[in-house]
Amino acid sequence: VDDIDFYRETINPADSNQYLLDGKWRDMETRLETIRVKGGGLVTKVNRFTHRGPVIGDFRGIPDRVISMRWTGNDYSNEIRTAYYLDRARNVHEFAQALRTWTTVSTNSICGDASGNIALYVAAGVPICPGNRALVMPGDTSLYDWKGYVPFEQLPHGINPPEGFLASANNRSAGPDYPYYISSWYAVPSRYQRIVEMISQKDTFNMEDMMRMQADQQSAWAQKIMRVCNPVLNATDMSGTYLAAYDRIHAWDGTMGPDMIQPTLFEVFYRKLAESVFLDELGEKTYRLLAGGTLEEGVMNRIMEGQAISWCDNVNTPDTVETFRDLVGPAWKDAVDWLVGHYGPAMESWTWGDLHTLTLKHAMASVGWLNRVFRLERGPYRAGGAGHTVCAFSYSALKPFSVTNGASQRHVYNLLVPDDSRIIVPTGTSGIPASPFFCNQSERYMRNAYLSELFTREKVERNSPYRAIFKPAWSGPR
Repeated sequence: VDDIDFYRETINPADSNQYLLDGKWRDMETRLETIRVKGGGLVTKVNRFTHRGPVIGDFRGIPDRVISMRWTGNDYSNEIRTAYYLDRARNVHEFAQALRTWTTVSTNSICGDASGNIALYVAAGVPICPGNRALVMPGDTSLYDWKGYVPFEQLPHGINPPEGFLASANNRSAGPDYPYYISSWYAVPSRYQRIVEMISQKDTFNMEDMMRMQADQQSAWAQKIMRVCNPVLNATDMSGTYLAAYDRIHAWDGTMGPDMIQPTLFEVFYRKLAESVFLDELGEKTYRLLAGGTLEEGVMNRIMEGQAISWCDNVNTPDTVETFRDLVGPAWKDAVDWLVGHYGPAMESWTWGDLHTLTLKHAMASVGWLNRVFRLERGPYRAGGAGHTVCAFSYSALKPFSVTNGASQRHVYNLLVPDDSRIIVPTGTSGIPASPFFCNQSERYMRNAYLSELFTREKVERNSPYRAIFKPAWSGPR
């Protein structure tokens, strides 16, 4: 959900703490903040607020503009109430009622109950606001102020759809005819499409099927990119390492296993493609802000679907208008050159799991001697997949290929026999390095294996490895 809007404010030349609204100067709220700095110093800062929210221009390095910010997080939301009632919901309808007060942190919430009902709700505060909310809007008029929130009943949702399943993977949850603006920043639907593809392969699923789905590393995004690029690469004059590398990937099915070379070829090729689309217009500094993000993916997705995008023209060649096809061959050669330069000419050294690794680090692991003495990190673990596979292991485009994000936990629930459920947590259940439960699940997590997740009191008590008893320190008279 796009839950933040920015406004360019007009400031009174005679009073920097006044802004123009509907033809009248209005006083800002000001707050003097004192911040203690390491070493004993103090920093004082005057924070200013319009009726929309804080003035953030100075914080964002915009000295010649006064920008204010409107955010759902500054409005009332009651996640504690929602969590309380979610824990006590007995069916999908009570689950939905619990979500009514979950508005600040937008989520796609999906559930099922033992009666066979399934439901998905966008639990969020979706602002109602005119204007192009992707841009900075005029602040001197109340025309572009928020007009409240989309009523809960009108938020995107689905209950017991005719196809018999619901899925969510950060994709847009509303169709093109949805009457309210939600966002332009949702992920491309490749992970969702792969989930739907797997669900469509069978009529009945067991626990093992669901665990296999969570472990899936076949990329619909990579397949889509290569379907468009393969005809161009087939017609590109290549020899030597360029041709040998292309021979490895031209018939690839998009599977990103850790022992494969094709995922590495694809990831570097895609990065070079994206750079050739955006870098000439944006320059290095600005491009770094969007590299690998949803905005970049959204534009690339439009190109893959056949839209003619002006970004593909190289502004450094004013006498020529390039199309996307003109970028594909050079990007492939740049990718191979990059791999040879960084990892050598032997393609065996380009194996995805050798380059794409996950290291789990305690917050104090950056202190070298502490890390060595107390083993504050685990790994590196070889990782398959990528940010666009169902089994997600993404990395920063600016620091390939160290994994930065993945599933914080995996669950498979048996709603008829709850004690037959499964769980795995990548870091274990303790953040204390001396604990036997610190990162004790990591290797199992990387193998896509699971532990039992028990629910009934009898099973939990019987299988608990220890019991903690809390006693008051003082038991005398009150």
